[in-house]
Amino acid sequence: MGARSYWGEWCNEGTWQPNQYVALKPLGKTLRFNADVSGTTCGCNAAFYLSAMPQNTKKGTCGGDYYCDVMSVCGVPCFELDLMEANQYAWRSTVHAVGDYMGKPMGYGGSEDSPVSRDWTSKEYSPGGKCIDTNKPFTVAVSFPTDAQGNLRAFELELSQKDKPCTVRTNITEYQWGWPPPRKNGWGELTKVLQMGMTPVMSYWKSPTMLWMDGLGEDGRGPCVQDNPSQCPEYVRFYNFSITDYATSTQVNV
Repeated sequence: MGARSYWGEWCNEGTWQPNQYVALKPLGKTLRFNADVSGTTCGCNAAFYLSAMPQNTKKGTCGGDYYCDVMSVCGVPCFELDLMEANQYAWRSTVHAVGDYMGKPMGYGGSEDSPVSRDWTSKEYSPGGKCIDTNKPFTVAVSFPTDAQGNLRAFELELSQKDKPCTVRTNITEYQWGWPPPRKNGWGELTKVLQMGMTPVMSYWKSPTMLWMDGLGEDGRGPCVQDNPSQCPEYVRFYNFSITDYATSTQVNV
């Protein structure tokens, strides 16, 4: 709880350089891993995301490393791609260009000033859920298919679990941001950043104000009435990482 870690090429404790962070280039690939968020209540956030840390040359305020994200948590803003922000009840995968704090999300969650996503419901994803029983580990597959020129054409997500009759799937195929028009081409920006490489980051935190992720929303169909961070377990798990060439698979409808 409260920890954040980065994938690195090497590590010298207390000494940081931008080129020591992994510059993952996932275009045309599928990243898979197992996630165990069992016990995480409303108010917990198990996060795995990509940050444009390899391109950052400015030290942050969190220990003198080169961490950066869209919210400037450590004083440095950069492009952020949230592969998952989740607990047992809510899930958010979000594209954030620099300056676009809310971004474009997909999954099941959102409330207050955060955009709402309803790509599935609590019937499919929840403790005892039909497709994903969040009391147990499940598999996350995030894909970055490209066109003939190597440009990103979709940000795809699939959650699956052994012995379950269905998966949950969704995708984003375009991203523009900013108001008023003309809006910025965030999709093109994302393609360029992914071509340069982004660093995988894992974190786990809690807050009594997490309803932006897991609240009821204006439609009242979200999972959480209030957050209970005091009930968050001490740890979550991410494991069994693999990166393979992108290949389409048969969709199982929920």
